[in-house]
Amino acid sequence: MIVNIDQSAHHDWRDFQRIKNDLFGEEWEAIELYPAEKRKVDPSNAFILFVFKGLIPIGETIRTVLDPTVDRPIAPQRSFAKGEQ
Repeated sequence: MIVNIDQSAHHDWRDFQRIKNDLFGEEWEAIELYPAEKRKVDPSNAFILFVFKGLIPIGETIRTVLDPTVDRPIAPQRSFAKGEQ
């Protein structure tokens, strides 16, 4: 479960990817589930990741990372922090 220090609902994919890597490692995969209403858990701006070792057979199968300073992404993307990508 990830909760912001200020308890805001801020949700940044790159931050969550870094947290997942820091806690479990780069070879682990995680899912954030949006369940059926009858199984919903909504704990005050907390985000829950379900983490698995190895490949989860859903989603993209190849790595695609756009550098907004070089590539032209379809949608706006924030710049990478130093050392990030």
